[in-house]
Amino acid sequence: MNNTPDKPGYYRSFHHTEYMEALKALFLAGDDAHAKALLEPLLDSIEAEDRVEQIGVDLWHYTQLVNIYMREGNDAAANAVLERYARHDHFATSLVLHSPSQ
Repeated sequence: MNNTPDKPGYYRSFHHTEYMEALKALFLAGDDAHAKALLEPLLDSIEAEDRVEQIGVDLWHYTQLVNIYMREGNDAAANAVLERYARHDHFATSLVLHSPSQ
């Protein structure tokens, strides 16, 4: 087994963005336990990348973990994740709106 520490932004040798499809599949399957077990270390990875790259963090992962904690009735953990998110700069995504052709 490879005991080399992951680079910032990576978890188990994969960039945090490479886990999106796996997370979506877990949510579709209703598997909150495995999704939570994956999201918790991914937040560490995302935040480590932000400390180096200073690009901010994206809300999606935090929101998903908050939703899981809320479904579990764990308001304290949900609030802790929201506070954790608030301590970081936020990754800005642009929304492109398309209007119908005239």
